[in-house]
Amino acid sequence: LPEVWPTVFEAVLQLLQRDVIDIPTPSGLLGNSGLRLPLRTLQEFPSMAIWLGLATLSRPFYSEVKDFAPGEQIEVDASGTITNAIDLVTTNSTMLKKLNEQRHSLIAGLFRRPTTWGDYCREISPTNCTLVENATDGTATRPPANDDEASLYFAQGLYFGHFRLTSDNNCTQSIVDNKDVDGPAPLDCWGHVGSPPCDWGNPVERWLYWNNITALRVGDGPLGPHGGYTGDQLRQIWHAANHTNSHVLIHWYEPDPLAIEYLGTDYEMHPITFPTATVECLQARGTPNNVCSPDLDVRLGDPQGSCNVPIKTLFTLMTNSLASDTYIQEDADQSPAYEVIRSMLVTNLAMSSIIKQWYSPDAEDGGDARTAVCHWVARNIDWIESQWIPQGYPRVKTTQSRYGSPYLIAASAFGTFVVLCATIAIFLIAKYRNTKTMIFAQPIFMAIICFGFLLVAAGGIMWAQKPTRERCTASLWLVTIGYSIELTAVLVKTAAINHLIRSSKKNKRVNVSRNLMLLKIASVAMIVATFLTAWTVVSPPEAREQRTLDQETGTVSTDLQCESNSIGWRLVNLSVQVILLLLSVFLAFQTRDVMQQLNESISLAIMCYSQFVFMIMTGVCTFLYVYDVFPSSIMAAVFCSIYSLDAFISMSIYVFPKIYKASKANTDYKPGAFSTSEKDSERSVSESNLMMKSFSRPADISELNVLVCSANLGNAEPTEDSIRAWIPTHGEGSGMKPIDEEKQDDLDDAFDIIAVGMQEATWAEREQNPITTEDSEHDVQLTEEDVLNMLEEQNRSRLRELVQATLGAGYTQIADKQRGQMRLHVWVRRAISKDIVSVEVSGANTGVGNVLANKGGIVVTLKYRTTTLSFVSVHLAAHEGESYYKARCDNIASILSEAKTSPISRKLDVSMSSSHIFFFGDMNFRTKFDGDYVDDVAGKPGKDEVDTDDHNDVIGGDHGSLFSDRIGEGKKEQKARNIRRAKSHIKACDYHRLYQYDELQKGIDAGDCLVEFTTLPCKFPPTFKVERTKGFVYKDQRTPSYTDRILFKSAAGLKNNLRPLSYEACPDFITSDHKPIFGAFSVIPNHKISPFNLIGKNLSLVFRKLRCQGLLPADNDGLSDPYLVFLWSDDLELHFEGETMKERIRERILAKFFHKKRRWPQTQYISKTLDPIWKGTEVALSARDTKIGAEAMLYIAVVDYDAFTKDDGIGIVSLNVKEMLENEDRAGSEYNDISDERSHNINMDGGGGKRESQPSDPDVGKTTKTVRINRPVIWEGKHAGQFRCKVDITITGLYDDRFSGSSSRSPRRSSLVSKRCSILAAMQAIEE
Repeated sequence: LPEVWPTVFEAVLQLLQRDVIDIPTPSGLLGNSGLRLPLRTLQEFPSMAIWLGLATLSRPFYSEVKDFAPGEQIEVDASGTITNAIDLVTTNSTMLKKLNEQRHSLIAGLFRRPTTWGDYCREISPTNCTLVENATDGTATRPPANDDEASLYFAQGLYFGHFRLTSDNNCTQSIVDNKDVDGPAPLDCWGHVGSPPCDWGNPVERWLYWNNITALRVGDGPLGPHGGYTGDQLRQIWHAANHTNSHVLIHWYEPDPLAIEYLGTDYEMHPITFPTATVECLQARGTPNNVCSPDLDVRLGDPQGSCNVPIKTLFTLMTNSLASDTYIQEDADQSPAYEVIRSMLVTNLAMSSIIKQWYSPDAEDGGDARTAVCHWVARNIDWIESQWIPQGYPRVKTTQSRYGSPYLIAASAFGTFVVLCATIAIFLIAKYRNTKTMIFAQPIFMAIICFGFLLVAAGGIMWAQKPTRERCTASLWLVTIGYSIELTAVLVKTAAINHLIRSSKKNKRVNVSRNLMLLKIASVAMIVATFLTAWTVVSPPEAREQRTLDQETGTVSTDLQCESNSIGWRLVNLSVQVILLLLSVFLAFQTRDVMQQLNESISLAIMCYSQFVFMIMTGVCTFLYVYDVFPSSIMAAVFCSIYSLDAFISMSIYVFPKIYKASKANTDYKPGAFSTSEKDSERSVSESNLMMKSFSRPADISELNVLVCSANLGNAEPTEDSIRAWIPTHGEGSGMKPIDEEKQDDLDDAFDIIAVGMQEATWAEREQNPITTEDSEHDVQLTEEDVLNMLEEQNRSRLRELVQATLGAGYTQIADKQRGQMRLHVWVRRAISKDIVSVEVSGANTGVGNVLANKGGIVVTLKYRTTTLSFVSVHLAAHEGESYYKARCDNIASILSEAKTSPISRKLDVSMSSSHIFFFGDMNFRTKFDGDYVDDVAGKPGKDEVDTDDHNDVIGGDHGSLFSDRIGEGKKEQKARNIRRAKSHIKACDYHRLYQYDELQKGIDAGDCLVEFTTLPCKFPPTFKVERTKGFVYKDQRTPSYTDRILFKSAAGLKNNLRPLSYEACPDFITSDHKPIFGAFSVIPNHKISPFNLIGKNLSLVFRKLRCQGLLPADNDGLSDPYLVFLWSDDLELHFEGETMKERIRERILAKFFHKKRRWPQTQYISKTLDPIWKGTEVALSARDTKIGAEAMLYIAVVDYDAFTKDDGIGIVSLNVKEMLENEDRAGSEYNDISDERSHNINMDGGGGKRESQPSDPDVGKTTKTVRINRPVIWEGKHAGQFRCKVDITITGLYDDRFSGSSSRSPRRSSLVSKRCSILAAMQAIEE
């Protein structure tokens, strides 16, 4: 409290005894209180400045007196002097009585009673303070709104106050009552005195009583026991007197804003002087509490205590907590506020100056107390600093740390370098993931380890930044999670290797479950994240300023650090990392005796030793950091360097050597392939003889034999006998039934390419069979192949081993793709494996939300020399019914749309970009009898009759019985009738009749899916739904259907180069409710077909009269904005008009080696139409000095233009350039409406549709022909419109001057042509 009056010292003593406050200190202010009169009243009645001017006279204050006649009025002034006295006489009782009566009446009538707003409106106002003729009575503008307003004595602008005469002010009746009384009799009337609350301790009643001031009295206020007023009410009474120009007398104190506010005005406060205070008077006054006694005698006290109140020294009170809160801080953190307050002395003059400015409307800081104080401080700052500020203040603040210093920048740069190294390492691990080195090292765990080091280095970089709460939290999380992930990955990986080795010593075979290992890492990461979350919530690391004081100079050095409330969190964190590190060392020691490929004991031990050293350094630096031994910026650079260097050295020890080794032996490991010599030499002679056909078949063959196998495994592990019944032993097709019985010899040779697609190819893992050895008493020595197989998932490796064991060593696997429960393996004969130019793998999910992989497709595209073969293994939506049929068609469209492997453009789906494509799998198309369609929406198989195919298509839910009550009786009967009908056809072996109701074939014919694909008639029983036994034993839950199918399609001009040889089901497959199928095909490779020879020739293709009809709408308004884009394969060396030599170099070299986006010729778009015609538009393409092979394809993409989003594809038209050049208006040609409009000197020999063609050699000279093209537009396996155009084909000699219009060639022209030919030859050489 800045101002404490002595009247409350009893309460102060109690606080001191309770040790709540410090000993009071003087504030510099002197307090003065007493009765106050306005200057206006003193100017009119000067004698009232002293108590004698208010007191009842015992003798008159005059020097002369005259004899008065009876009834004559004595004239007395305010001081009691008789103005009409004539001489000095002794006071007589009659005259004295008259004098006192007149003085008493004057004082009683002068100081009237203040009236509250409510009393005024109720008792005095003639209108009750309401408006009368739009005017008020001038005192109140309205009645009070509530009780609070009613109790006010003044309200600015609303109630201006009123002082009224009451019966207490009327002395006339009292004089009449006392006319017969001799001597000075007291009158029963008095003036009003505004008395403060009794607890202010000022004895107004005592002053008035013992100083014989009978004309004034207290007791009209609302406060007891003597009728006082609150401080606010006294202020209101003074304001009301000023506004109404009334006389007023109140008890007030100084210094106070009210007194200062009226300085210099008529209502400037002036004190009334009472008898001078003496020691005896003060002692006789008693305690301040006596003033509040209900007993009047106690309140009046001793007569000697009626002297004036002396000026008091005011004190300042401070709680003990202010001192304790100040001195409990470190020296550098101590505020000078406590000492300043203790030494603060403000004089009454200074306080008056401040308050005067506060209440002055014209002053700069008027109206705001705080501003007034601040301005006063500013004006007196020199004096304040010399008198109030303790020694040593103000202090000088300096900053120790310099964030942004060169050493911090260097540490951050090194950390960034390490992050970059870790990122590159992750990409290189992904790049070399299929090498043996990486497979042994487990690439996914190597990537996780690198990711952990990346987080550690990133945390180090955060350390080097200026501390903030976010930076402190981020660095903590990054470093802790990074170390935890890295060490846990090392632990889990090493533990798995140890488990593998221990199992092998027990003659047991195990598979390492990668998912379980990843789950363990994720679990540890979650636990660490939970710990960090608790740390962050309970005791978050925050940026806190540390300060150190130099006592001699008064300088405070500051430093910004990341700190938590408790160091225990850091110790727990460090302890966990040490435990993980020690476990890693222990497990690394256990791997010291394993095979070299798995033996990481040395590298792990060195890495763990390195990390242990850095961990010790981290602990030491943490101690130095916490105890402020060095500036935090230096420690931040040290921490950043430690974390970054730790990550870099660990990667250099453990990760980088493996990446280097993998890059040196950058050959993808092909799972399932036998080693080159050892195992083959150990095989028996009889087995080698059996495999003779696959080894003896030549590599350079005229026709490729392709086998496509498809099976839904029903989530059960197939037996070896079932695999052999499905996949031909050693890849030989001699046991297959040919489509054309006269061409059995076509199946005698071994297949060159075998594609094996499987659905629902997962099952619950079981204990592995023991590893058989010749001497079971000795430890099993694992081979490299054993370990590689164990490192894979059990289902995957088991399936590959079964297929490999069936095919034998003559085959090697070039593709092995898993997607959910789907598998696609592609095997080739070793003799032709070197001719496989490239293998591309893709896929698409069509399960729930097109996210889950329980349904979808896998695509493998391989290029055999110049022939591109694509294999698409699919698993489509299950169930019978129209809605599910549409879902299957949509699945096919999604697979073709998303699973693309073409290097030309994303606009080309796999069905358009391949020379030949095979589309197969569990397609789930059902038998649909005419007019009948029982939908499975209402009923699913019961729990005792679960269809594995249908079951995998449902996520959650309760499978009711097939014949649920939800299906009407008519549908039940119809369903049963369809099943009986299908079985009757099967029993009669009438497969041709049953095939007529095949849903897939009907869909192709209707254009719902896979247009231009061919599906062979099924001359075998339906493959679904059967018992898991030999033969075709059908269950009663589903109508027997051909759900497992193989379709095929050839590119334009290549249809006659693909010939089906065999198409069968496998009745002896016993582990699934589907029967697998296989199809054998013969393919003439493109390089075996003679190219169209343009060596020394120029070729010009001019596309004109371009138009489309019936395009599919691509915009919301049901229309499209189509344009055409011309694309071609890399096998076709075409250029377009306007293409510069720079662009040719870019397209042919940069686009191929650096994957730059190629610019294709295109037309303008036509707005809002489905039947666009590009009038006057021509697209000219040219080629020179080349050969056009059978694989040379030209694609015309129809695209919808969108202004603000990516353009949408509408469809593709594919053209075989060689066929266009060779075509001669043959009946049945793919190119409709073809005719030679103008032909000169033409000699275009070619096979056209023949399986073998002879080289074409056009004669020298200009040859021209026009071809009319009318082709369907295909999009996602469906018709999307029709495309028509004319193509002008012109062939000239290489040096024909038709472009220059000159019949002779100038030397300059020959030189230019020679240079162009040299450039083209150089480009081709670079590309090769």
